[in-house]
Amino acid sequence: MKRDYFVGLLAAAVPSSFGASRDLYADEHEWKSASTRSDVRLQWDPDHGLAGNKVERRAIQLGICGAMLEGFRGDAFLGIEDVSAFVAEQRANISPT
Repeated sequence: MKRDYFVGLLAAAVPSSFGASRDLYADEHEWKSASTRSDVRLQWDPDHGLAGNKVERRAIQLGICGAMLEGFRGDAFLGIEDVSAFVAEQRANISPT
């Protein structure tokens, strides 16, 4: 994904819950209004280590709809690589816990 497309997604993103938005919006009504207008939802999910265990860091998740999806038809992506086989190979290197 090209950096300018990703930065545009982040700029348009509205957190998926008001609780995560208290510093960004005056009140819940303002957050709901922004959420209704935005084509990008943002939430932070638990991240996981190689063995599937939860780790302290969080992973960003972006929900994209509407006009922001146009980048998928344009040149927003440099390429898409299927790493499924690599991940399967690496699974064999994980020490059992």
